[in-house]
Amino acid sequence: MNIRTLGVFCGILSGFFWGTMDIAAQYLLHTVRMAPAQFISLTMVVTTVALFAISIATKPKETFLAATDKRNVFQFFLFGVLVLLTQVSFYVCVKYSNAETAAVIAATRPFCIMGLLLFAAVMPTASQILCCALALVGVCLMMTKGDFSTLSFGWLTLLVGFGAPLFSAAYTIQSRSIVRKVGPLIAIRANVHNF
Repeated sequence: MNIRTLGVFCGILSGFFWGTMDIAAQYLLHTVRMAPAQFISLTMVVTTVALFAISIATKPKETFLAATDKRNVFQFFLFGVLVLLTQVSFYVCVKYSNAETAAVIAATRPFCIMGLLLFAAVMPTASQILCCALALVGVCLMMTKGDFSTLSFGWLTLLVGFGAPLFSAAYTIQSRSIVRKVGPLIAIRANVHNF
């Protein structure tokens, strides 16, 4: 399997998991009445074990070397904090509204990335803005099935919910240098493992 095919496959798979994550989160937070802190802890433990196992199996030496470089430690820590804040914002939004609302708010992430990149004098193109707008509309229609009354926008929901795309955009931009140095799998594994 070539890298392009693998990339397409992983992109499709990530969309599937992203959609099922919202449904599972709403079920566990609303029906099972799990607290957001418990749910976030559960997801962090599961992903840490899975990523650590994959990282050890594929790149055993690099896995430990990346964490021993003192220059990487601060980058790992900052990335981990931003990921944790993203998780907290998203799942608290699901808990106090619903999965549809949290997903629609999270779908503004590309716009947040473009906004943050403006500080680095990177101007988005018209096609990028159009693609982001179409993706946002698509998520809105998919999550609500065209019935926008299912969305629950209270002021607290908006305040907490918009933390998820903002923090997510921040860790996406912040992590570029560390991902270039050690690779995405090791960078994510080391960051999740910090928490």
